[in-house]
Amino acid sequence: MKLNFPKSPRGEYIFYKNGIEVARSKNIVTTLGKEAILKYLSRESYEYASRLVLGCGSNTASVADEFLSLEMFATSVNFKTLDYTKTPTQLVFRSTLPSTFNGVIYESGITTDGGSVLSDLNSVNDYQELAATFDPDYESWSISTGVEFHTNNLEGTPRLRVGKYGLQITVPSSSTRQSTLDSIVPVLPYISSDKIKVALHISGSIPNSIIIRLSNDGLNYYSLTIPSANLSLGYNIVTYNIGQLVATGSPEISQTQSISVIVNSSASQSIVTMDAIKFDGLSDLEKPILVSRSVLSTPLVVEGGYPFDIEYRLAFDI
Repeated sequence: MKLNFPKSPRGEYIFYKNGIEVARSKNIVTTLGKEAILKYLSRESYEYASRLVLGCGSNTASVADEFLSLEMFATSVNFKTLDYTKTPTQLVFRSTLPSTFNGVIYESGITTDGGSVLSDLNSVNDYQELAATFDPDYESWSISTGVEFHTNNLEGTPRLRVGKYGLQITVPSSSTRQSTLDSIVPVLPYISSDKIKVALHISGSIPNSIIIRLSNDGLNYYSLTIPSANLSLGYNIVTYNIGQLVATGSPEISQTQSISVIVNSSASQSIVTMDAIKFDGLSDLEKPILVSRSVLSTPLVVEGGYPFDIEYRLAFDI
């Protein structure tokens, strides 16, 4: 489909805490998003904007984006209207976060229909597209020497971005430590071009490697090895193709029974705090289309416990 917009659509996200505006962020409308709008106008499809998505990635937005850098939450658009007081007229989409949502918003987007059943979502821990959030209230990661849950300081300087908790693994020099989650949300079938994304924070020294292991049992599992060259001090989001996972035995990713995180330190102590693991199904024919994406100039900390609204305004020069 050849796009023929006289000018590119212009959009902006507006965030409200207790009804008071606290942030604005301009967006990029993606190439696929423009196509989705045209298909809707021609009645080839029946939806082009039905959910707002929030993420924790800070890489520059691009018209080629199909997903947020790492999507941590989605909420249904519950209000749509036209604002004729603006020139040009603006389409307005609005949604409200549940009071139990906690996290640090770095990016936002609006998508077509698809993904999780949003009416069941109360916090990031209910979002089944996240394979792990490292929250002790929901996930029983094994605890041992040097392995403990970390409370994210949302009222001060948060180390993490997804939710209130993470899993901190402190590894002495030239050592290895591991934590395992045995009861997990079933992992969907994925193909080699789909993505696995891992969000984590590193302090001390950069470890030699971090291994994510998806096990059917002790003899059949996939391993993703993240080498030191792909890590840095501070917050990291690393993305790999599913095809880069290495199989031991004859595992099936949809039969995953446990997830393990294994940290191999360097010559000095490493502190790795795990934040989230997510899969993105690029090959899914029913995946939602990312219509627009915005990266906030200043991250927005949401502590929960109060009304928090998000508005997306889209204007056309047609």
